[in-house]
Amino acid sequence: MSSGIDHANQPAPPRALYLAAPYSEKDRVSALAADLYTAGIPIASTWHDLPTPTDIDEADLRRIADRNHRDLRRADAAVFLIQRGFPRETYVELGAALEQCKECLVFYDAAEHWTQRAISVYRNRVTMEAAPLEWHDTTTELAWLTDRIEAWYGAL
Repeated sequence: MSSGIDHANQPAPPRALYLAAPYSEKDRVSALAADLYTAGIPIASTWHDLPTPTDIDEADLRRIADRNHRDLRRADAAVFLIQRGFPRETYVELGAALEQCKECLVFYDAAEHWTQRAISVYRNRVTMEAAPLEWHDTTTELAWLTDRIEAWYGAL
């Protein structure tokens, strides 16, 4: 029995983004997520909007990792902000995104040339962009990131 829905003429569902960054960048990523959402881009990641946990044990880490990977699976593409903090905190998600054949946008520190070389094998799915490290204010940085992510997202 048919549902009667004409799937051929249904608009494509919005493509959701997963935002990954070192945990030290949580507040900045939360603000970026809000800007992108306001611009009409659905955000699949939730880690940046949850309360900061204290006294984390191994079971907590497992739950956090499971939630992050569940969010990543729901996303259609992923943005990695590894230009600051401890970028290794995002490498598991980057590997998972590549394994899931997701399109990825990676903002990296231009001084870290090894990052480009390490990811270059995935050039067909990874867009790399050097991000300036010195900003006069957070608003300017968020606007810069939002503009670049919106343009990349629009071309997917």
